[in-house]
Amino acid sequence: MPRIADIKATVLEVVVGQDRAFGNARSRFDRRASVLIEVIADDGTRGWGEAWGAAPKATLGYLEAVKPKFIGKDVFDRNAGWHELVRAGYALRVQNLLTGAVSGINIALYDLAGKLLGVPVYKLLGGGGSEGVPCYASGGYFCNDPNNQLEHQLDRVIGRGYSAYKIKIGAGLADDVARVRLAREMIGPDAALLVDVNGAYNAETAYACMRRIEPFDIHWIEEPVAPEDFEGLRRLGERRIMAIASGESHMTAYEFKRLLDTGAVDILMPDLTVGGGFDEGQTALQLCRLYGARVSPHVWGSAVGLAAGIHYVAAMPADPFALQSPYPSLVEYDYSYSPIRDELLVNPIMPHNGLLPVPQGPGLGIEINEEVLRRHAVART
Repeated sequence: MPRIADIKATVLEVVVGQDRAFGNARSRFDRRASVLIEVIADDGTRGWGEAWGAAPKATLGYLEAVKPKFIGKDVFDRNAGWHELVRAGYALRVQNLLTGAVSGINIALYDLAGKLLGVPVYKLLGGGGSEGVPCYASGGYFCNDPNNQLEHQLDRVIGRGYSAYKIKIGAGLADDVARVRLAREMIGPDAALLVDVNGAYNAETAYACMRRIEPFDIHWIEEPVAPEDFEGLRRLGERRIMAIASGESHMTAYEFKRLLDTGAVDILMPDLTVGGGFDEGQTALQLCRLYGARVSPHVWGSAVGLAAGIHYVAAMPADPFALQSPYPSLVEYDYSYSPIRDELLVNPIMPHNGLLPVPQGPGLGIEINEEVLRRHAVART
């Protein structure tokens, strides 16, 4: 069997500028970044993965530390290096960007294995196959640009076949109500409305927010409290009057289980690029089967992470996840400006009538546009 010969990383960055900065209730960003991971086998076959790009220098540092655990191993021994890291570094813990770096390697190894075997990743995960998976339009950011406010963002996607829309809230109760009212008026009474606080509230304020926005038929409220506030989440869950989603900032099955143990999480949202890749994502899926929670992966990065999220949902068992009526598992589709999502692939993945096509080629089924990669690369190892 081929062995891992090298692991490389490319930091991609797109600068939008302060006048177009966008974000959530916590902060706004004048750029967005991602770290692509490339695993190269000794026969020359390459696999692509993605690691969370919020702090690329930290991810690159961790990558240099973890690479020796993987290089030289059989490409199908995906977890051997990971288990060595967990065993040897137990005092460091792994709920940090070390797991983000390993997430990118894990995704890339699945891509590599699929290419070697000639099958798509969703089949490696045990999925029966699907031509498309449902997604929701994720946006509604707080923006500096006066011509890119909530109403402008929604106007660009309404009428394109989405059945669900997500917007940002969390800047204050009165503002929450105003934003939710506007969104509901624009998307109509039938579409699902999702709101994301990005952990800006404590449990008391989050509950007050729930009460204020409940009349607008909220499908879920996401990250109503900070990711580390498990106790606040538990207290909020005991009084919740709408579904709660969380998990995008959590890492490994240990934290996914801790979230579910609060009894407050109705929808778990693992991000494959930071939570541990496909393997930890599969464990999260099994936990949700046991706890009776839904799964909707968080996706906010490059086209590689988007492809991974699509394969993840395409492989979900029909019972109780992927075809659960009336709430199927949804892939997050961020529709904001992002060349590293829309231009990075030779054949970009674009939604149509609320569905994202499932790449059918081997591995992730994607081909990187090397010219676009070079254009947005700010660091390479």
